[in-house]
Amino acid sequence: MFKDHRNLLGVLLILFGVYLVLEQFGIIPASARGLVPAALFIIAAISLFSMFFANPSRWWAAMVGFFLSGLAISALVGVFAPDMSERIGGPIFLGALSLGFASVFLINRELWWAIIPSGVTLSLAAVSYFESTPEQLPFEPAGVLFIGLGLTFLLLSTVKAQGQQLAWAIYPAIPLLVFGTMLALGTEQSWSVMGPLLLIAGGVWLLYSSLRKRN
Repeated sequence: MFKDHRNLLGVLLILFGVYLVLEQFGIIPASARGLVPAALFIIAAISLFSMFFANPSRWWAAMVGFFLSGLAISALVGVFAPDMSERIGGPIFLGALSLGFASVFLINRELWWAIIPSGVTLSLAAVSYFESTPEQLPFEPAGVLFIGLGLTFLLLSTVKAQGQQLAWAIYPAIPLLVFGTMLALGTEQSWSVMGPLLLIAGGVWLLYSSLRKRN
């Protein structure tokens, strides 16, 4: 039945339409209103994963399956742990998005571009979690985003596509990591010291790269 993705989409639309009608007429109790969407997301996710395992070339099915799994888990957290929902609901969904994009690269190593949105969404998940933390943090959460982006490009620089290493990714990785660290841990006083040190470090790295190429 799910060999054609249009069949799956049609079934889900029908189920969701039936759910909306039942909700409008008050047939579905309030306590179950969060469970029904979660159940629909779970059914859709299982169906998409089944489509992928039946035909591994459908990498998009695995990706969307992770997306829907994140929605399902977030919905279940909202039902069974509403107090925690505001804190972890968003990070769970963003983490599922990251897994979805990561699965694209793991399935097909030529689709290296998927590493970038995977790292971005994982970084956003971390920022979302830290920003919703009631405790006082010893760092600025916004810096975590740039550190995550830097690590993403650093990982990308180790990947080979069509037999060639994506060495260019090291160039955005270094400034993102430096800026993220400064933003997360730096203060106005430390910037005046760290700035010159970073310039010196950058100059040393450029000289080292130049000398290594000559040798």
